Amino acid sequence: MEDFLKKLQQINPNKEPLTQELLKNFSGFENLSEENLQKLVFSIQTLCELGYELFQQIQSQEGKK
Repeated sequence: MEDFLKKLQQINPNKEPLTQELLKNFSGFENLSEENLQKLVFSIQTLCELGYELFQQIQSQEGKK
């Protein structure tokens, strides 16, 4: 697990927000249209927000036990 976390930190060491330009640096995304990149960034951000909200709900419920 530590190796995985280290790799994640190497991808974005300065914890910059995900942008279309940053996404283009990843293999398979370099040829996407600006519109598709914009949609993908929005989708990734939305998924992360939902995951974080779920995490908070679970933590809250576990704290009540």
